[in-house]
Amino acid sequence: MAAITIGVPVFNEAARLEQCLELLHAQTFTDFEALIFDNASTDATGEIAQAFCARDPRFRYHRQPVNRGAVGNFIDVLHAARSRYFMWRAADDSADPNYLEVLHGLLEADPTKRLAVGRVVGTFRGEVERVTRFPKLKGDGGFDDKRRLMFESAPSWVYGLYRREPLVPILDRIVRDYGDDSWAWDFLLMLPFFMDAAVTGTDATSFEQTLRPRRGEAGQPKPPRTEPDLDARLALRRRFLAIAQDFVDERTPPGADRALWTLMIRLYADRRVYKTKHILRRSARRLIGLRP
Repeated sequence: MAAITIGVPVFNEAARLEQCLELLHAQTFTDFEALIFDNASTDATGEIAQAFCARDPRFRYHRQPVNRGAVGNFIDVLHAARSRYFMWRAADDSADPNYLEVLHGLLEADPTKRLAVGRVVGTFRGEVERVTRFPKLKGDGGFDDKRRLMFESAPSWVYGLYRREPLVPILDRIVRDYGDDSWAWDFLLMLPFFMDAAVTGTDATSFEQTLRPRRGEAGQPKPPRTEPDLDARLALRRRFLAIAQDFVDERTPPGADRALWTLMIRLYADRRVYKTKHILRRSARRLIGLRP
């Protein structure tokens, strides 16, 4: 059995899949298997994946009989893994050649940690737009370390290296209670790891995330901003807070500590799901008869 399973959930990624697989093939840590889960693609994704698998037996291909949705495909590839460690990889992202080696070494060195992450480099058309470094922690697992993990984390930490066994029940629970909406599910998934100070990290290796195009690029007029459905986003925020509160209640007894953590998760939801200022602005517009 391989030490690490890399789940590669894809849908219509013919243009980018081969490069993604080549970058995984070039990792300096070689004791891994890669499971390519094709979400019923309608382009050449399957042919490209199968051709690559024929070259390297560490890569295996599975085609979903129907499209399972993005979250469903992420779940299925995790459930198919059997290795001690697990990582997701999106077709449009990449990492340094030593990414697996460095993160595996971090988890092997500290059995109390359940997620290892690297520096995150956000790029747009090949240009570096932002860099998120791993926060400087005290290392005592105290409140300040947990707070910094919650509020200084990057969305792409979800593509770090996990201990697989504790990851599975957390994801299953989120899918059951949060649903298959992909918005903010990454930060909900990582929240128990933050609250337990179970994340380790380093700037010695980097994950590269491809950023989405910006509005009004290159001097062009900005297109109208599309607002998410307010009622749907409020319902999502309520579900997020309910699950987060369960995480709090499981970890803290009633009293001052629980009250503090209840406040913390509300601030966390405000940043990660939907900001209170947007809710107030749009609710006020609705109240006076304008489009929210």
